[in-house]
Amino acid sequence: MPAVSQTVLIDTTNQQTVLDKKATIAVGNLLRQREVLDTLYTESKVLIDSLYSQIDIHKDEANEIKTVTIPTLKNLVKEKDNELLQTTKKASLIETDLAVKLKAQKNKKWYWLLIGVVSGFFASLIL
Repeated sequence: MPAVSQTVLIDTTNQQTVLDKKATIAVGNLLRQREVLDTLYTESKVLIDSLYSQIDIHKDEANEIKTVTIPTLKNLVKEKDNELLQTTKKASLIETDLAVKLKAQKNKKWYWLLIGVVSGFFASLIL
């Protein structure tokens, strides 16, 4: 706080000290400015502390995500990949089985057609 010069008068009859009015006002203004600055400083300290606490909260959340959520999701993805692989293998086996059955039915059809042709041929020879 800058010093403000004051003229001090001593009133000997009233035994009082009288200060210069302008200097007194200047000192009062400086004191008010100091109070405002102190208030601003206190509020800024509270804000900074609040920001630091928010930073700590976000760090904790980030650590939780890194240590818990991401590994959990990775395991879930691995499980789903394994399920997909098993389902694909199962579908492939079913497809192969159905192809074999279809081929067997086609062979059976040709077999019965051949038997019919041979029996018709023998029937026509006999008649």
